[in-house]
Amino acid sequence: MNPSRSAVMAILALLAAAPAWAQNYPAKPVRMIVPFAPGGVLDGLLRPIASNLGDALGQPVITENRPGANTGLGTGVCAKGTPDGYTICGSGSGVAFNPLLYRSLGYVPERDLAPVTNMVFLDGPIVVHASLPITNMASLVAYAKANPGKLNFGSFGEGSPGHLYIEWIKNRTGIDVAHISYKGAAPVIAALLANEVQLIYMATGAILPHIKAGKARAIVMPSPTRSKFLADVPTFVDEGFDFRPSSWFGLFMTAGTPAPVTQRIHAEVRKILFTPAFGDKILTPQFYTPVGNTPEQFAEFLKGERATAAMLVKISGLKPFD
Repeated sequence: MNPSRSAVMAILALLAAAPAWAQNYPAKPVRMIVPFAPGGVLDGLLRPIASNLGDALGQPVITENRPGANTGLGTGVCAKGTPDGYTICGSGSGVAFNPLLYRSLGYVPERDLAPVTNMVFLDGPIVVHASLPITNMASLVAYAKANPGKLNFGSFGEGSPGHLYIEWIKNRTGIDVAHISYKGAAPVIAALLANEVQLIYMATGAILPHIKAGKARAIVMPSPTRSKFLADVPTFVDEGFDFRPSSWFGLFMTAGTPAPVTQRIHAEVRKILFTPAFGDKILTPQFYTPVGNTPEQFAEFLKGERATAAMLVKISGLKPFD
């Protein structure tokens, strides 16, 4: 038998065995990769999901933190892994942005990852220091143009949403706002409260206490719809701009993982997300809105995310990092 015929026969044998294999899945513990440090963003969502998913599957789901490269290192565990269904990776918009931001990412998310489900949307407003006479996009533009060079904005790194969203505002309105980069969300908030920067984008959960205390003011929500947590804050569309970005966290597996496996993980995770007790204990306190869409719907959603990422990176003028 020639080599090519042998390869074809091996693939056919594997495909024939896949349904029976998927029926017995999982036969051992499953890894869930968290692309942030322990206690960080997404960790507080994936750990309880892993615990509940383990109960549903009848096998432990063990979380493993792999932070770095804007979630790129953790997501790479799935992208470079074996499509056997025993590794699940959490990730967010880095899946769309990282191929544009890193020269040596080492994988192509669109090719190497199997979308499972978009678990949640999370929202965060663009806020200003409360001392400024800025209440919406129009007054931001008016103030910035009347006071050139007097506004700074902070973010937790070049290429982060907080950087790119405000670069988009600068591009669309022509205002002059200087960027200052910090290492993490806490230093960004501290800089705003100290009036070192006057404008930031921040997750609702992190900034809401300061809004309620009157130290910061939300002026616009970069999301497709208004936040249920800050319902009086308009979106970009409400303010007359055709821009509908979204922040989200989803699950991925290695490309080539049998569809019955990805479909089962999706089904079980969706049940968890829409369990009232889980929503009350985990989602609402962290300002998450459950989604739980299908692998096919998630793949379609990611097409739009890649287009948005390309537009934002182009506007920012960022060059890929080494």
